[in-house]
Amino acid sequence: LQGLKAMGANISPMLARYRIDLDRLSPDAEIDRSLELRIFNEIVPALPDPATGLKIGTAMSLAGYGPFIMLLMTCPNAWEAFRAGVHFQQLTYIFGEFFLEPGETETSLCLKPMPLPPACRRFLIDRDMSGTYQLTRDIQSHIGLDIKPVSVEVPFPKPKEWKLYEERYQCPVRFDAPVARFAIRTEDLSRKFPAANP
Repeated sequence: LQGLKAMGANISPMLARYRIDLDRLSPDAEIDRSLELRIFNEIVPALPDPATGLKIGTAMSLAGYGPFIMLLMTCPNAWEAFRAGVHFQQLTYIFGEFFLEPGETETSLCLKPMPLPPACRRFLIDRDMSGTYQLTRDIQSHIGLDIKPVSVEVPFPKPKEWKLYEERYQCPVRFDAPVARFAIRTEDLSRKFPAANP
């Protein structure tokens, strides 16, 4: 919501109806998933930019994930970090289910979106994918690694803004996939994390 406000979306009247004051929210506050979906279902159709979710993902910071980040950063390598992330995915913001698909040359971190209201489906998939990508990039910048996906798949039809996706993920992007997928070279996943600490 803070990201939407920073991008110029007029969300104040809607937030007032739900008695939410962004300036007074506690970092420890919790929000019911059904309420979160109702809010997004109301906000998203009024957004002028259909790629807003993709852009919002870039603003999701490490601080919002709490101790979860320390767990990921202190894993022995990216493979174990992905396994821990999948295991503790309920500590993230996603509307869906993460799973790993190991492969000899490529391993995929996949996100199967939960059934979402059509009005906010693309927004939330974009936000969750872009936010996950941002999380992995931020962790790597803190520990001195540079592991990038070799390809990305997105589970909705190819939009007219498709080039923004390739710019965001710095690799080929395929649309209309059954699940969201970040394919990574399997050999990259064994690279030791400098901050590894059992």
